[in-house]
Amino acid sequence: INEADIATELNIGRTPINQAMHRLALEDLIVIMPRKGIFVKPLSYDELEHIIDCRTINECHAARRAAIHGDQADLARMREVLSTAAAFLKAGSVEGFLEADKAFHTALSQASGNDVLAGLLETLHDRAQRYWFVSLNSAEHMPRVQAEHEAIFAAIEAGDPESAERAMAAHIASLQSNLTGRF
Repeated sequence: INEADIATELNIGRTPINQAMHRLALEDLIVIMPRKGIFVKPLSYDELEHIIDCRTINECHAARRAAIHGDQADLARMREVLSTAAAFLKAGSVEGFLEADKAFHTALSQASGNDVLAGLLETLHDRAQRYWFVSLNSAEHMPRVQAEHEAIFAAIEAGDPESAERAMAAHIASLQSNLTGRF
């Protein structure tokens, strides 16, 4: 990545580009090697396994809590996101579906009633998004993700924490299964 080229292309100074690069490095998306350059961090199966591990622990707990603490406004938000995702799925829009996917997970984590957990999951989802994009580019995976989200939502709506937790675990395992062998 060339900071000067980006600054020229965006017609801004190098300072904000440099600050953005350091932020991306803090988020572990790029590697800054002094006197060698800036490089996009490649996807790795090891990182995916670590993300899956963290998501399984935290997001299954969030789904459980959402089934207990989610209110009608939370359910309406998740229902709306699922409807939006279905429209993107029908249109074949990977980018739109990816945004709806993230919005569903955000709505679910907010429904957990634990702002600290929701914040942790937001950071984790940001880090996982590159892997989600690779996974969702698989034609058969988008409809499966939609069905998995609907199963998670149904358990939350029914107020069934055990089923919500199991459905989330299955959803996360599906991502891992879909990505196995791609790295």
